[in-house]
Amino acid sequence: MRRHGYLTPLLLCWLVACDDEVAKTGPSATASASASAEEVTTVDDEPVETVDDTPGADPEKACAPVDPSLKAMQLLRLSLASGIEGKDPKDRLEVARAGRRVYAHLRMRNRSGRDRCVRVRFRVKDEQRTEVTLKIGHSWSWRTWAYATLRDDDRGRLEIEVVDDQGATIVKRSLAIVE
Repeated sequence: MRRHGYLTPLLLCWLVACDDEVAKTGPSATASASASAEEVTTVDDEPVETVDDTPGADPEKACAPVDPSLKAMQLLRLSLASGIEGKDPKDRLEVARAGRRVYAHLRMRNRSGRDRCVRVRFRVKDEQRTEVTLKIGHSWSWRTWAYATLRDDDRGRLEIEVVDDQGATIVKRSLAIVE
């Protein structure tokens, strides 16, 4: 069956190119994104969904300029979890634990005809701890997430706010922080 023999060299070439790209986009490369390395790189040695498919790309470029005619994005679900498994939250947090990570997992609908972005803000005691900009691709159901690591001495409430690229608050949630 030599009929498709030309596919083998093409497949091998593609695999080598992919391996080269994986080597270039490992944890050290993704750490150069706009969010800090702690916020983006890996979770339990598994890659976190990045804000853009292009290594080192600026997530702000996915943000749409303010345009009142732009169709609004829709939040389908916000889940607060202690981790992510298979692009989904692994559990549901009722409280946040000091010294641990809290993940905000978003499922968004973006029917605006272009890539957009949201900013996820984490605050403790009215002090902003982390702000992560996440790309939301044109999709019926786009999954993405961000996280913040609480300090050992944090007490009170963790507030999470999601704001779209038009400046509108999509959702606000809070969790009590316990030891």
